[in-house]
Amino acid sequence: WISFFNIVFTLDRFGTAMNPSSILMCSQMVKALSGALRHEQVRCNYISKQILPLDTPRSRTSPERSISEELSGILVSVFDAIQRKQMISIQVNGWLQLSTPPAIDQIPYRGLSSILPYDTFLPFEDTPYKLLASLPPGSAEAVQLFLKHANPFRSFQDLHMDLDIPLAALLRMAGRLVDWQLGCIVETVSKHSIYVVNSEADLDCESRRADEFKGFAAEVLTNNWRLLDLLQRFSMPRSLGYHLNEVERQGRSTAEFKACVLWLLRSRLLVQTKTFVMVSLPESQTVGEYLVARGVEEPEFSRIVHLAEFLDGEHHLEDVMWREGISRTQLEGILSRFSDMVTWAFL
Repeated sequence: WISFFNIVFTLDRFGTAMNPSSILMCSQMVKALSGALRHEQVRCNYISKQILPLDTPRSRTSPERSISEELSGILVSVFDAIQRKQMISIQVNGWLQLSTPPAIDQIPYRGLSSILPYDTFLPFEDTPYKLLASLPPGSAEAVQLFLKHANPFRSFQDLHMDLDIPLAALLRMAGRLVDWQLGCIVETVSKHSIYVVNSEADLDCESRRADEFKGFAAEVLTNNWRLLDLLQRFSMPRSLGYHLNEVERQGRSTAEFKACVLWLLRSRLLVQTKTFVMVSLPESQTVGEYLVARGVEEPEFSRIVHLAEFLDGEHHLEDVMWREGISRTQLEGILSRFSDMVTWAFL
C-alpha cells in the first residue's frame, strides 16, 4: 500500500519550456494529476498496482521498482504537451478525465471580456468533423452544435440568431474553445475586411508553413494555388472584395480563394488592417460649434455629437457601427458628408 508519492518534471533551464507560462502550466497539471492519482489510489489502490518490481540481481537485495507502461504513458503525454505548449487531455485509470489549457502565451485572444458580437470564431480545422473529433470527451451538446455551424463569415450576433443560443453563452463557448486551442477570435470576415501580409511571417519557400500549405492544397484545393502568389496579392492593403473581384475576373474559384484566405489567417501569415476615423478640428473649435456653422439641426445635431465621441482614434469602423447601431452604409454616408472634420487612418 502506497500512502505517499511525488510527481517531478525536470525542465531544461535553457529549453523552450523554461518560461513563466509553461512553468505555471506544469505546476497546474502536476497538482491536477496528483489529485487524480491520489483519488484513484484511495479508491482502488491504483498506484500500488502500477508499481512493478525490477527483475535484476540488485533488486533481490534492494527494493528497486519501475512503473507500468500505462502510468508512464500518462506522465510522458503530460510532459510532451508541456514541452509543446499544447492542451492536455488524458484519462487516468480509464475513466477520470483531466484537461488543462495550453500555456498562456499560446492563447490567441485578448480575453473573454474583449470578445464582441461583431467578432467570430475561426476554427483551426477546415471541416466540422475534424473539429468535433478534437473535442475533449464529454463536451456539451451546445458546444458541438456551435462547432458544426461555426463560420468565420458569420458573426457571433448572426450565430445567436441562427442557433437561438444566448449571445453570452456563445461568447463563453468561444473563449473555452480558444483555451482548448481549437480556434481563435477574429473579426468577422467580409468583403470589407482588409488584410496584409504579417510582417513577422516566415516567407521562406522552404519554411514549415510552405510545406503545410502544400498539404492543405493537395487535400482541399483543385486549382493550382501557390503560397507566394497568394501572399503577393496581400502585399498592399486592399479589401477582400477587391481580391474576390480579381479572382473572378481571372476565371478562378472564389470559394477556393476564400478557403486559402482562411488558411492564411489560421497560419497567421495575414493580419487585418483596421480603419480608424478621428475628429480633426482646430483646438479652438468644438464639434458642436462646427455643426452649428454647417447649419446642422436636430435631431441630426445630437446624433453627430454623440457619434463624434467614438471618432477618437481608439474605435475602428466596425466598433463604431456596433456601438451606434448603424450600418456601414449609414456610417460612411455621415463621414462622407462631414469629411472636412475627420481624418482617416489604417492600422
